[in-house]
Amino acid sequence: MDGETRTRKAAARKPAARKPAAGKPTAGRTASQRIRTPEAVAPDVPVCTTGERLDVLGSAPFFSRLSPPELEQVNALFGQASYAAGQAIHSAGEPARQLSIVAAGKVRVAHPTAGGQDARLAILGPGEPFGSLPELGDATYRDAAYAHTGCCVLSISAESFHDLLQRYPALAMAALERTAARLRIAQQTLEQISAVPADRRIAATLLALAELAGRAEGGATVIDAELSRKDLAAMTGASVETVSRVLAEFRRDGLIDSGRRWISVRDPVRLSRLAHGTHA
Repeated sequence: MDGETRTRKAAARKPAARKPAAGKPTAGRTASQRIRTPEAVAPDVPVCTTGERLDVLGSAPFFSRLSPPELEQVNALFGQASYAAGQAIHSAGEPARQLSIVAAGKVRVAHPTAGGQDARLAILGPGEPFGSLPELGDATYRDAAYAHTGCCVLSISAESFHDLLQRYPALAMAALERTAARLRIAQQTLEQISAVPADRRIAATLLALAELAGRAEGGATVIDAELSRKDLAAMTGASVETVSRVLAEFRRDGLIDSGRRWISVRDPVRLSRLAHGTHA
């Protein structure tokens, strides 16, 4: 018997591999490896490193005057949380328990209107603070905050912030200046609503929104946030009808372009002249 014949006979005698019975595990393989149930994909939200935290805190208005060793001590008192786009961070009217700073991504700040809607006030980026504390003159949050994109947020409690105020005079001075600036802005807003024409207020608001949340596209600056007529009315102290009329005039004059819940600034120079009371 030649070698080839012996090999064929040996192969014929070798038992075939048995298939596993239905419902029984295959040797060496767990049930989780055999059958995988589809899982929800985790949201793509940023997480901040220590270096990024220190850079953000150093650029924030409250802490920009502190030295690197002081910033490291401040950093140790901040908690960190990540949010998916659209997720609520806090609501208006809740007790003001945390001062927060955007570390990565964008946060949308909105104010509730009489009709129960949220008027978008600003889109905040890295280094910009939001929220409040009793030490800053607020018992409750004035505005709501939402993740505009996936974002990483640093927050400090009232107790820890109070400790920092006592420890660092430069921080206490910055907090005092911020409170005073808010009072000035509130007073200026009241004066503008009573004395400045609606078209100027709306022009100034559009320019501010374009700077905060603008995206260059096709030679214009698209305000990268859903913006309704009601939102603009709440921001500028004007009626919805007045906002609609003024936007139509701006569109006719080539200052802006707009559609349903979006606006792009086409001529910021002329819009700025109008906002400051000069001829557009």
